[in-house]
This record gives sequence, C-alpha cells and structure tokens, in this order.
Amino acid sequence: MAQKRRRVEGARGPRRTRGSHPKIMCAFRKCRSRRNVKNVSTAFTAVREKVDELLCRRLSPQCTLVRFCCPAHKKYCTNVGAQRGQREGLDEGQVIWLFQHFLAAGTPWVAVLLLLQVVAGERATCMCNARRRWLRDLSPVAACPASLAIEKVNGKTRPRVIPLAASVAALLHHWISDTPLHGVDGSQWPFQGQNIHDEDGYLFPGLHTASGRIRSRDWCHPVTSRAYLAHLSRAASKARHERAIHREREQPHVFDDFPLDLLGTHSMKRTGLSIMKDVCSSTALVGAVAGTTAKTIDRVYDQPTRTRQQRLVQRAFDPMVQELHVAAEANVRSHRPGEPRGRARFCGQCGKRRQDSSWLHCPWCKHIYQ
Repeated sequence: MAQKRRRVEGARGPRRTRGSHPKIMCAFRKCRSRRNVKNVSTAFTAVREKVDELLCRRLSPQCTLVRFCCPAHKKYCTNVGAQRGQREGLDEGQVIWLFQHFLAAGTPWVAVLLLLQVVAGERATCMCNARRRWLRDLSPVAACPASLAIEKVNGKTRPRVIPLAASVAALLHHWISDTPLHGVDGSQWPFQGQNIHDEDGYLFPGLHTASGRIRSRDWCHPVTSRAYLAHLSRAASKARHERAIHREREQPHVFDDFPLDLLGTHSMKRTGLSIMKDVCSSTALVGAVAGTTAKTIDRVYDQPTRTRQQRLVQRAFDPMVQELHVAAEANVRSHRPGEPRGRARFCGQCGKRRQDSSWLHCPWCKHIYQ
C-alpha cells in the first residue's frame, strides 16, 4: 500500500511542467509576465471595488480580491479617478535647464534624445528607436541639406523626411564625428564602444539587465520610453527641490508656476510644436514637420499657456508703448523749457531713477520731482 504523502511545512509543491499555464496570472491586461500570483503578499493585492476593471483582464463574478505581479501594475490599475491631465509644454529656458541637468547627472544620451524629440516634434517611443541611418547629410560640406528620415515604429508614427536646422545638424555632426558630448563621471554620447557609424545601429541602445542588475549596453535593442520617463521624473524632482530653495530666498526659478507633475515624455513633442507654431502661422506646415494633422494641432497641442500669452502681449504692445513713452517725454519738454525743476535723482514716491534731468515728473507714477 502506497504511503500517503505528508506535507512539509514551508515547502513548495512540485514544479509546473513545461508548457503548463499558471493558475492565476497578473490581473493587469497588458502584463506579459508568466508569474503565478495565487499566493502573493497583500502588497500585491487590491479590493475589486478599488480597481479599474477596464485595465484588467476579465474577472470572474465571484472575484473579490484582485492580484498583481508587482506594485507598479497594482498602482496603475488602482489609480481610479486620478486627474492625470495632458502633459505640459516647456519654453526654451526650461529645455536648456533640462539639457544641462542631464549632463550634470551623467546621462548625456538623455540630453541628445530630448533635443531630437523637440526639433522633430515626435513621440518618445519613436525617437527612442532612432537609428543612425535616420540622420542624413549632417556634414556642413554635404551636397544636400541635413534631414531626419523617420521610419515607421508603431501605429502612431508617420514615416517622413523632415529638414534639420543647420545649427542642430552641426551639433550632431560634431558629437558624432569629432568630439562626443561629455557628462560627469566620464559619461559620454556616443557611448564608449558604440559603433555610431553603423547605419542599422540604434542611436540610444538599451541595457542588459540580467538578474535585475545592469551589466552592459545592449547594442541590439533600443532604450525604452520607460527609462526615458524615469530620468525625466528624477529631473522634475530636482527642479522641485531647487524651486523650493529659490522661493525661500525670494529668487526666481525657471520652473516657477510650472506644474512639474505634468512633465513627461510627451512634453517634448508639445514643446516642439509650440515653438514652431509661435514662429509660423501655418498649421499645415508645422503638421508636416511633426507628422500631426492640422486639426489635432489646433485642438490639442496649440494651447494658450501663460508663457505664450506673456510673449504675445510683449511682442504686440512693447513697441507701441515705447513710442508713447518717447512722445510723452517730448511733450513735457516742449511745454516746460528751461531749467529743470528740482534736483532729485530718484523719485520720492516709487524710488525709480530719474534718467533725464529735464524730466519734471516721474513717467511711471507721475510724482513731481522735488
């Protein structure tokens, strides 16, 4: 008579045979893990009422506890009702701050990726998959103008060839052919050991992460948009810390009044479109460069941000106000010729400097000089 198998405390059962299906898979609909989540800890579970079932696999009617393979999938599926909102575009000063930050952080490849995404007005996933053959005629002595030949990466990519500004092409040519772009701690782009002249090679190769530890560069696979977003999130944290320090010292910061929670990879596409739209009134022309329809640009990307409104009113009214100021001062001099009244060098009311001794009153607050 066969002996009854006794269960040993703390021991696992027999291993699944090859090809067998796990009993319970991660509830996240797009999860590709084959991990069995039947006995995961409470940190990986959530009550069904708190889960967005549109993001999950089909749940049985009797299910009350939803299980996930990792905290990231749990957080994504339980973020019900969160107001994520559209990504926020940047201005030129904020782009320069991010570029300098990535150089100081030892990730110059992120700075180059950010630059390419802005000048192309393209999505992050597409630019992460950029290959060397996309960059054409970067040399200043090339017969044809420099261009960027974007190939189809996914369903949202529109294959096209767009021109590159001569200054951008000169920068890229200098970094690729002459001197790499250096960051701190010996970091550089192109990477050490990277065959940047291989036409089929990726501009931004990924990493080997065997056993969860970074080993080396994976020249055959591109960097992921998730890694790109992680670097942007760290930059946002750094900007938030600096902004708090500047506010304590009552000093301005480049990210004042900017919602850093809305800084993401799509912010660069929105930034490129906003910069081009500010200097070009033709939406169709901007859409041809960015691979986006004119209707989408007007409806989604061409947003009247506070910075763009400020630039608009300055460009529109500053020349007129300067002429009005000159006319007003000329009128004062014509009505009161002779010796100027008072010897004050500064206004006694607003404190601004008296720039011309012939002024009888302050042009800003109308206070009469004593």
